Amino acid sequence: MRQSLPLRVTAQETFASLHNRAFRVYLSGQLAAHTGTWMIRIAQDWLVLQLTGSSTAVGATIALQFMPLLVFGLYGGVLADRCAKRHLLLTTQATFGLVGAVLAVLAFTHTVNAWHIYAAALLCGLASAVDNPTRQSFLSDLVDSGDVRNAVSLNIAVFQLSRMLGPAVASALLTTTDSSWGFLGGALLFLGPMRTLTSLGADDAPRSRSPVRSQGCLREGMRCVADRPDLTAVIALSTLTGTFGYAYPVWLSAFAADTFPTGVGLYGMFNTAMAMGALIGALLTSRGGSTRVRELSGHGAVLGLLEAAAAVAPTAWSFTVLITLVGTVSMVFSTRSNAHIQLSTPPHVRGRVLSIYLAGFVGGTSLGCPIIGWITDLHGPRIGLLTSGTVCVLTAAVITCTLAPQCRSSSPWLRLSTRSSPDRR
Repeated sequence: MRQSLPLRVTAQETFASLHNRAFRVYLSGQLAAHTGTWMIRIAQDWLVLQLTGSSTAVGATIALQFMPLLVFGLYGGVLADRCAKRHLLLTTQATFGLVGAVLAVLAFTHTVNAWHIYAAALLCGLASAVDNPTRQSFLSDLVDSGDVRNAVSLNIAVFQLSRMLGPAVASALLTTTDSSWGFLGGALLFLGPMRTLTSLGADDAPRSRSPVRSQGCLREGMRCVADRPDLTAVIALSTLTGTFGYAYPVWLSAFAADTFPTGVGLYGMFNTAMAMGALIGALLTSRGGSTRVRELSGHGAVLGLLEAAAAVAPTAWSFTVLITLVGTVSMVFSTRSNAHIQLSTPPHVRGRVLSIYLAGFVGGTSLGCPIIGWITDLHGPRIGLLTSGTVCVLTAAVITCTLAPQCRSSSPWLRLSTRSSPDRR
């Protein structure tokens, strides 16, 4: 009994937020949604590479998918604070499922062209500009304030679990059939989140607030970031790291096709390995941890060094081991960055501040992926990946030397949220 108590405490801390029924229901739907997203994404990236034979084209597809978040993400945050989040999420999930179904029909009828995929990626990007800040801020409505950090970590852990399931199922379908079944399977899985969202009632969001109707909503979110050196530093660090360090589809597909030319099976294995590492990273951070800017910069530097090491890996197996570690560190970095934004931002502007963070961290991929894809086409996958790692290391060094000294260890809101967390031991 004495030896089992620490394990029981550890499990309670790791899954603390699951005592909220609304969060459990919501999380089950998100597992289906994220798995469907990865199935569609793997089929999409591989089909583009088959149709065009170009890593730049893969980067352009990713750019079209994330550019709307960079351009319109701030307004998506305004909608997240102004409108009923559940209704917004129902609309965006239905859009993703419909896009997957249309791509499936085009692939089944052998009429799909590269421009179809570009158009589908752009439409998904427009939906994501609303979906991302809404989905992130909706978490803090479903759980108590003391469970927000744990809910963020478990939500990302589910995302990474789906990142293992989605590529594994998609690569199996691509190997045995073709991309059409990957699109169809992904589309059908979006019925899951739509079912769970409709099952949530008004009483299932204990911390939901009345929509914000004040003027100047967007300016208020930007002013909150400008007045807080820690938010400025975290957003700047996340933006540059996400723009260049998270161009995974570009160099994973290029390594599978050129450096270790085995085909789609190896591409699926690479994605699964990264997802496994990321799942470990998400679970490691589910019990909390430091979110100070210096520590986040350290995570960014380690991420860059691991990517640089993977760039010179001599074999597919050593490359797989290194990208598993990349997945772990990248998830520790993104989870703690996200937790810092959520926990240190007042609730009434959280959606807008999250939209600024996501516009840089996720939307920046729309700029970084084409650049890394272009470098990969010119100089090969190894140089492309080495460039990603180098930028991460340099970014961490600059943030540590310039912005980090101006930041306090935590904000007043972060200290208040931490203090209100109940003792679950």
